[in-house]
Amino acid sequence: MEVCVIGAGGLVGLPLCRQLLAEGHKVTGVTVSSAQPENIACSHWESGANALRRVFRGGEVWDVIYDLRAYHPTDLDGLVERVSALTRHWIHVSTIYIYFRFSKTWTSADPACPSSGPIREDTPCNPSGDYGIGKAACEKVWFQAINRARAPVTITRLPFIYGPEDRSKRSSYYIRAIQSCQKFKLPMGGTKYIELVFSHDIAKALTRISENPLTIGHALNVSVGTPTTLRAHVQAIAETIGANIDIGVESLNPYVKERPPFAFPIDVVLDITRLRSFIGSVEPTPLLSAWKATVEVKCREAT
Repeated sequence: MEVCVIGAGGLVGLPLCRQLLAEGHKVTGVTVSSAQPENIACSHWESGANALRRVFRGGEVWDVIYDLRAYHPTDLDGLVERVSALTRHWIHVSTIYIYFRFSKTWTSADPACPSSGPIREDTPCNPSGDYGIGKAACEKVWFQAINRARAPVTITRLPFIYGPEDRSKRSSYYIRAIQSCQKFKLPMGGTKYIELVFSHDIAKALTRISENPLTIGHALNVSVGTPTTLRAHVQAIAETIGANIDIGVESLNPYVKERPPFAFPIDVVLDITRLRSFIGSVEPTPLLSAWKATVEVKCREAT
């Protein structure tokens, strides 16, 4: 297929490009600032403030376009009206944060706060923060286009993600913390389940979606169905770097301003029943292998 990846230089974009290329597709990567990596042989790579405009003015029609970049409805200006002329399948990449700002689970008595049950696509959305609100607003624009003009759009909601390409320093937080101490405390001992998924596994799921036009018109939670505890993730990191740690229980103080990344007092798990009805199961990368790939890159960057 002819595929265009908007936001090709990020945590999901880079492994998505690699997965598409490995499957034999022709890939155009579009980024604001990232140069084309030497190990990614995209047929075309466009970067800069006007990269998207330059790519789309040529009149080419793609089989699939992934948009990982749109954070605000203004990012869709000029695209919604043209989507059917640009592609047979537009995949808008959204986020788990459209459901709720999960950091608020520590202090909020809001009844909209998610329960510990799996979060389904029909769960009422109550985002907060610029990121969640902006992504939810983008979804609204696309749903209107789907209902009004049968726009060929699939909306995908991604979980929390880690991987070698993570620039957010969330992975580095745990690596540094484990390296610096033998005793490590997590809220509730890190025993709550968290939908924290390896970026390369998300890339595999996204490519499966592109192969099934029946997903068009749907919003899909995208994961691989193997949520585990934060404690298990921390133990995998420690084993990867050869550290012996004792994980203790941090007191549940709701007024602490900063907490370890991905630490919540509830289970945060996505229901992927709808996704599996379209693409089946995606075999996840073993936890140790995924963290080994991530830690190797992060430690190399630190030096």
